Amino acid sequence: MFSRFRPVISRETISGACCLTGFGRPFGLAADLQGRYYVADMDLHCIFRFDAKLEYFQWLDNVAGWSSPVEVLNGRVQSHKRRKPLDFNGPHSIAVAADGAMFVTTYYDPGVIMLSSEGSLLKVWGRGEDNEPTLAGPATGVLGANGLLWVTEYRLNAVFAYDTYTMSLKGALGGGRPGFRESEGFMPGSGACFFDRPHMARTDHEGNLIVVDTWNHRLQKFSPDGEFIGCLGGEKKGWVRTAKSVEASKSLGAFYAPVSISFDSHANLVVTDWGNSRLQWFDAEGRFVADDYSLPLENPYDAQIFDGRCVVANSAKGEVYVKSLL
Repeated sequence: MFSRFRPVISRETISGACCLTGFGRPFGLAADLQGRYYVADMDLHCIFRFDAKLEYFQWLDNVAGWSSPVEVLNGRVQSHKRRKPLDFNGPHSIAVAADGAMFVTTYYDPGVIMLSSEGSLLKVWGRGEDNEPTLAGPATGVLGANGLLWVTEYRLNAVFAYDTYTMSLKGALGGGRPGFRESEGFMPGSGACFFDRPHMARTDHEGNLIVVDTWNHRLQKFSPDGEFIGCLGGEKKGWVRTAKSVEASKSLGAFYAPVSISFDSHANLVVTDWGNSRLQWFDAEGRFVADDYSLPLENPYDAQIFDGRCVVANSAKGEVYVKSLL
């Protein structure tokens, strides 16, 4: 499918960080082994890819492959207006495997699209094919160990585990039931193993699964088998072994609709606190370390740490920040 889309991306320095402008509504972030950065843009219905120096970019809005490289301009440009989708209708996230294969979650046309490194179609999950469950609102897909892809289902209040080697569904977590079991019937709730519109699931340095339980305003931790371990949110003392209803709050260590997490090389945790327009840092035990207002954020949807850099999707303003942590 031929695309007439010709985006313009520019860069400037704000608060000591590189600020990339010209996006529509950037959401999910990723990086590959070559140090390239990826941005899923919900409003422009495409994936952007930048070289490690942020000097050039390409885009992918259909399964015909990447565009030719285009230079990143200096200065600032306005955000692009929403456009009609081609093959990706509302790409919410992108994950990149070691071999370059890409996994894109599409929210408006619910599904998970697997692509080759060149951008050609390999597989689609979640649209009722091969007797697999139909997805309703997949948010973020994150690659974990052993070829697992953790897909957080915002509308179904669950986390789906896909085996990318066998290209099949392993199971799903949620609905108040521990373990990866049935793939339907997930009611929202505030107890252990219940979610209310979760946004991301990612494994920590010990192999445990951390689920960003967005509208319960907390994180939940599970063993690799899906057994409940504890909750984080509303208190500064770290993970607690009980699950309870947590109110949205501006207090330090508390959240207002958290949406994403990432880890640095020391296992410290950064949480994107969407409703409070800030980042919050916790140590490996979940104890509060600091809140971060160093960037002028407005309802950011993702913050990921890649090789000593913190990359932030400042979604409401159509910006992506790249800040050194060294």
